[in-house]
Amino acid sequence: MELIADLGEKCGGEYIFDRKYLIDVVKELHSLLLHMVQELNFISSNKYLALYHTLDRIISQLEAELRGRLSFDQNTPFALTLEDAPLDRPELIGGKANVLAIISRNLKLPIPPNGLVITTRAYRLFLEVNDLEDRIYSLLESWATGERDEYSTSRQIRYHILAGIIPKEISKEIEQWTGGKGSRKRWAVRSSAYGEDGELSFAGIHESVFNVCHPGMFRTHTKESLQASIRQKLLFTDEHAI
Repeated sequence: MELIADLGEKCGGEYIFDRKYLIDVVKELHSLLLHMVQELNFISSNKYLALYHTLDRIISQLEAELRGRLSFDQNTPFALTLEDAPLDRPELIGGKANVLAIISRNLKLPIPPNGLVITTRAYRLFLEVNDLEDRIYSLLESWATGERDEYSTSRQIRYHILAGIIPKEISKEIEQWTGGKGSRKRWAVRSSAYGEDGELSFAGIHESVFNVCHPGMFRTHTKESLQASIRQKLLFTDEHAI
């Protein structure tokens, strides 16, 4: 209750606090509430075990909000076609793919056939499996505070992404659409970040790779397309683009 009262006082007053303060408070609340749940189950012979799941769900949502992380359920696909992509969901499929989906479905204008979108859920799982989110966040914080320059920051982030392993469940879902090793399909791999081709970037600023046919090439160039958007030029142009 003291922590909650302290939060209320700071929100209603002139105290200036940052995101780190909120993250630390949430961690402390989590620790106190977890101890409370453990004690409650101890004296009740584990009658309230469901409270562990409830607590984890609430804390996960708070942490996601503080990190600016979008939340997706288990039914959200890792990859889908432009024909199946939901309209007006750039947070899921990115700015470029969202525009293409709207052009195709609403305006009935021709677009490249068999377009495939790797969703934000796949990106989040890639970061999680490779333990990248905290590393990238720390590098960006160092750059924002002037401890690192844009060149070393972008280079380090790109290195981490290229060294990452794409989880099998993502690869499997991608290959369902792109075909196996014997497929003769050729693809153009491009980025489609949230805000891309809008206020945060413009056409041609990111790298595109053409004539990608082998599943292994597709996975490799997918990572290259991702890391290519984290460049010194982009960091210097607009710090909000990341």
